Amino acid sequence: MIFYDLMERIESTQSDVRLDAARIVLYILQGAYLDFVDEECVSIGNGFQSSPNREGGDLGTGGHEEACLIQGIFNAYKAYEAGLYQTLCTMLMLEVDDPWDVSCQVESNSRGSSVSNSRSASNVDLSDSGG
Repeated sequence: MIFYDLMERIESTQSDVRLDAARIVLYILQGAYLDFVDEECVSIGNGFQSSPNREGGDLGTGGHEEACLIQGIFNAYKAYEAGLYQTLCTMLMLEVDDPWDVSCQVESNSRGSSVSNSRSASNVDLSDSGG
């Protein structure tokens, strides 16, 4: 099953492998539904809004919008059943904690995820603040 392979990748020591696996999981969980939504129909504040030229029409899925939603629900159930949800949560907790380990200069105990450190707003040098 693909979920078991993704779980192994999420547990990798290489941060780029972990993050790529997480992206794949999120794509599978959405049921590929967003592949069929026009960018003009999406806004950050209000979620999805119908476009006047699309009302009552096909969203580009050939009438398979409901099937995409059902597949997303099915994928989420199977992922949870396989233990992928717990693995993904563990990975996210490690990614959140990792920048603090490295910035406190405890690199020997850290995984040293340079990718998460370079994109983290919380990557600060705390060694001078404690005295």
